[in-house]
Amino acid sequence: MALRAATTVTQAAELLQAAVRGGASVDALALAWQLDLATRDDQRRRRGAFYTPASLAATLVEQALEQLPHPPGVGNAPRVLEPACGAGVMILCWIDALERRGVAPGDVAAAVHAWDSDPVAVALTRLSVERRWGPEVAALLTLCCVDALAPDPSEGRSLRPAFDVIIGNPPFGNAIGQATGRGQAEREAHQLRFPLAARGAYDKASLFLELADQLLDDDGVLALVLPLSLLAGPAAAALRAELHDRRGLRAVLHVTSVSVFAEAQVHVAAVVIGGARLAGPASTSDAVRVVPWPDPLTGDEARRPAKRIEAAPGVVFRRLVDPAAWGSLLSPWHDVASLAVPGLVRLDERLDIRASAAAAEAYAWQASVRELVPAAHGAASPPAFRLVVSGSIEPMRIDWGARPTRYLGARFQRPVLDAACLSATRLQQASSPKALVAGLSAVIECAPDESGAFVGAVATLTVMLRDPAAEASPALIRRVAAVLNGVWVRAQYLAMWGALRLGGGSVQVSRDKLGQLRAPAAWFLEPSQVADAGAAAIPALHAAGRVPTEAFLTELVARALELAADRPAAACIGLLDGMLRDDPVGAVESGRADVCLLAAAPALTLAIRARLRERSAGPP
Repeated sequence: MALRAATTVTQAAELLQAAVRGGASVDALALAWQLDLATRDDQRRRRGAFYTPASLAATLVEQALEQLPHPPGVGNAPRVLEPACGAGVMILCWIDALERRGVAPGDVAAAVHAWDSDPVAVALTRLSVERRWGPEVAALLTLCCVDALAPDPSEGRSLRPAFDVIIGNPPFGNAIGQATGRGQAEREAHQLRFPLAARGAYDKASLFLELADQLLDDDGVLALVLPLSLLAGPAAAALRAELHDRRGLRAVLHVTSVSVFAEAQVHVAAVVIGGARLAGPASTSDAVRVVPWPDPLTGDEARRPAKRIEAAPGVVFRRLVDPAAWGSLLSPWHDVASLAVPGLVRLDERLDIRASAAAAEAYAWQASVRELVPAAHGAASPPAFRLVVSGSIEPMRIDWGARPTRYLGARFQRPVLDAACLSATRLQQASSPKALVAGLSAVIECAPDESGAFVGAVATLTVMLRDPAAEASPALIRRVAAVLNGVWVRAQYLAMWGALRLGGGSVQVSRDKLGQLRAPAAWFLEPSQVADAGAAAIPALHAAGRVPTEAFLTELVARALELAADRPAAACIGLLDGMLRDDPVGAVESGRADVCLLAAAPALTLAIRARLRERSAGPP
């Protein structure tokens, strides 16, 4: 393609104008350029050049305009920047939206700044505006071919901070991918300029998010399309918390269509930050609005704003579980994770959660892993622990020996690890009563090891009681495992970290993430104490202010039992009948930690049973 030869905006503009004179449309040229980039996949991924659908851009522009403290009108065009403009679709939508609000296109264009590191993209943006509104309007745009993430682009020095609105779909690119990885010098430059965003395995899009914050006026609005993982990943947690505390997260555009950036193989969302807080329903004055796209009722990608935004189709208002947990707003488990339950404690306040083995230890153990074979008559086998990999951990049981497993490429049926190769710390950890957690799973899966017979391999977690004076009875270890398997903890984990799910739907379970979750302190008491604590839990729920209703809890537990137990409603009724006969301890030790808080309320349990009966296909 001839455009490949363009190294400046002027050259690209001349080539594009020649193509237009030859009969090509601007849309066709933009599409051809994107397709040409697609043939150079490494370059495309390095740039993050996956352009935005016009309908998504239009929806995001409308959401940004809703937040402006002073609505645009005649003679009042907000100063806007798009720091990675691509083919200019966001700029076209911006001018169009303000023109519909009565602002002259020339006035809008005079307040538009657009950057991109690709000269063809900059030329396409100017040409797109020119073909829509004429050369006079296009001439008023301030376009610059510049890398917005460079140490200090010349355009940026005179503009910091100045903009009323910053919009865009910035390039994505994680620190791990071969095409998007970065060297030490680039990382150090990013850390100097973007101290909040350039942490850990940061995505390139997070740098644009902090850049937008740096260039935005105090009461300005930023609206960016971002990878869904950026809303939940630990690398951007400090940046998310800072932006929410100082500017306020106002809206999240929930992009439910998975084909929007199918070629990029990434799920996305869009955020709107800053500006005025909308006057939504009284009960949601401090909440974030979640707007589905495409429209959930019509399936249309193009949405027009409703007269009252809280009444728009599919819009809901949700409170953040945590200032940094933006991804929780899009989770179907959000309502569970945000319940105002009294007496909650962080798991890492009650439990000692640690990695079972480091990568270096895993390789050091390799020579000491062997197949368990019956010892010869009269011979003594060296002391050993049964080695458990992540895939052998199931809810409330360890499937050791049930099926073949692999450890560092070797195949075993019943692998054991010689105790002699363990350090003193690992030996004490392995021989203690504990629970083991799978490090990679669709949901949290935890199994008790009451006798200290197992040792976890790399990619598993070992969980013990934090209080060294506490006696880890078998019943208490089973309760810890039941708590971690329960819907309450699983729901929180998926709400907080579900946006980080891998391609196969699995979630990586880490010590830090698991430790942040909360559970009632009563769940970690000895069996003799839990009944009294459980009996007081339900009245305390209803005295806490923002509380779940009994109908909500009934529906929640009925649904949770079906999901967690992976059985139809009819099969759960027997479990509920057992709860009516047993005390809360019996409910917990049977593996149903998600209902142990409710087991002390027989009336509620009966209501749950009735709801399950309605759902079941069996006789009444």
